[in-house]
Amino acid sequence: MKARLFASTAFLGSFLLFLVEPMAAKQLLPVYGGSAAVWSAALLFFQLALLAGYAYATWAKPRLHAAMACVMVLSVILRSSGPTVAPPAGIAPVLSVLWSLTLSIGVPFAVIAAGSTLLQRWAGSYKLYAISNIGSLLALLAYPLVVEPWIGLQGQHWMWTGGVLLYAALILVCVVCVRSAPPSASADQGMQQRPGMSSLLWWTTWAALGSALLSATTNQICQEVASIPFLWILPLAIYLASFIAVFQGGNHWWMRPSVWNLLAPVAIGAAVSFYVAGLQFSYAYSLTADLAVLAVCLMLCHGELASSKPPVASLGWFYLAIAVGGALGGVFTAILAPLLFRTFAEFPILLSLTAALLLVRGLVSGRLMAVPFTILNRAQIFALSAAVLIPFGTFNTGIEGVLEERRSFYGVLRVSERSEVQGPLRTFTHGQTQHGTQFVNHPDWPTTYYAETSGVAHAIGDEQRIRSGGVKVGLIGLGAGTLAHYARPPDLFRFYELNPDVEAMSRRYFTYLEGKNVEVVLGDARVSLAAEPAQHYDLLVVDAFSSDSIPVHLLTREAADLYARHVKPEGAIVIHISNRVLELEPVTRGIARHLNRRFERTRSGDQPSNGAASSVWVRLMPGSYEGAKGILWTDAYSSLWSILKIR
Repeated sequence: MKARLFASTAFLGSFLLFLVEPMAAKQLLPVYGGSAAVWSAALLFFQLALLAGYAYATWAKPRLHAAMACVMVLSVILRSSGPTVAPPAGIAPVLSVLWSLTLSIGVPFAVIAAGSTLLQRWAGSYKLYAISNIGSLLALLAYPLVVEPWIGLQGQHWMWTGGVLLYAALILVCVVCVRSAPPSASADQGMQQRPGMSSLLWWTTWAALGSALLSATTNQICQEVASIPFLWILPLAIYLASFIAVFQGGNHWWMRPSVWNLLAPVAIGAAVSFYVAGLQFSYAYSLTADLAVLAVCLMLCHGELASSKPPVASLGWFYLAIAVGGALGGVFTAILAPLLFRTFAEFPILLSLTAALLLVRGLVSGRLMAVPFTILNRAQIFALSAAVLIPFGTFNTGIEGVLEERRSFYGVLRVSERSEVQGPLRTFTHGQTQHGTQFVNHPDWPTTYYAETSGVAHAIGDEQRIRSGGVKVGLIGLGAGTLAHYARPPDLFRFYELNPDVEAMSRRYFTYLEGKNVEVVLGDARVSLAAEPAQHYDLLVVDAFSSDSIPVHLLTREAADLYARHVKPEGAIVIHISNRVLELEPVTRGIARHLNRRFERTRSGDQPSNGAASSVWVRLMPGSYEGAKGILWTDAYSSLWSILKIR
């Protein structure tokens, strides 16, 4: 009975921890924008909070933890609105997210995190670790498939709050069981044995490497391949599954390190190839390769942890070392890497470092040089050596003609130039998504999604013909500034841009903004619009969705109401819905139906001779809505699963 109680409590605690992670990150999106960036910073918070919980668990006694459970309940009740604490002005986005999450869910997260280690120590067994990870994995899978599609954010918060209250009650019962146990079985003490420093450093190293690989792969997927919220979860699910597999143990052939050693160069080679190739291949192939290499590397890193775990008497120190490593890995990828690298170079670097450490570990321990020195040993040495060297190919291969490259909280911006028949062509990209191009010899050609045949060009032209005295146009998303090409002397074009680096690079390398009556408002468009009086735009252009990293909070009912407040009744809202991964038309139809505006969809094709790219634009005009019901998202409810093209 006691064993079942401890197992149930450990399972529920881990389920709650990993349920609140995507929930909290999603609730912060309207405040910060940029789903991939918010998730990266939130992941760092979770690693730091886990460290705080594990550190507390190394010396906490049952009676103290019972008191902390009560504090946790009080904290959750007082913070009934969820993680929406407004950040202080003027601090870096990463620190702002950390600050907000700490004040909103920091206490319950750390207390629940500590419970996993304490329960294992009280039970005197590592078996609860696998149970905890199973609970975590189920929560991650349940969120995009069950919770997000059917329950709004407020409902999710109340569900999580109820779970926390139940968990606190179970912890109090566990404490009673521990306190009533015979003295010899009592866990009412701190850590009995402290492992040697070499063991602590070794555990920390492998944990840091695994954590850094998790964050780097998540960045690679979310900002370079596709940023879909349930893709945040896939790397984390693999991370947890690897812990479950290695700590469950067994003599299965697929659990042997030799198998994963041989797979390493294959997985690393594939991931590095797609990393270099970018969008020359389908993103599905890149996604598969990135997830596969993460799985291989984590099985090896976490396998080292499982094979060297100490006796239960030192269990707390073991988990503390893992938590320290996890936090260090998160700090490296979220804070240090953007300062050290102009691209996501940490991804191939970490792959190479993993293989190198495994090779050194195998040679020093004698496992790879065992007598007899078999063909399998030679194959493993060769495979790991190849895995060390393969990623170095990325540093001799890059995008030709790069003029400038910048990396920030929001990703990697790049301006490059290549030769075309029409002359030099400059391209502005964010990760793998094109933000605009310009022919140096033909600067007056509007290109890509904004060519003269595009829906947005027709919309601007129609408004200009109606209002000869000039039009006032609001534009969400600056890019290279191509749409400023259409501004006439009496017109005012007002751009809203989240990333200040975008404005700097568009002005430095492109000429679309020159000589035009243009204003640029820096900051999240929705936050800026909410703070402004009605602008009475003749046209409001929403161009923030051509990337797969779409800001969902700009497509909700609340955002639509905000757009309607700033557009004249006779004006129009134009939305760019070209997207490789998501079918956004049902969402824009939901907005049109909500605002009761006429819906018009315009598709234009490629014209390589003048740089035009195929695009799909939607115009919401005065008149009654007719057509399909569509999907209406809100700040409390949105699910990309239903509009995923490859579902």
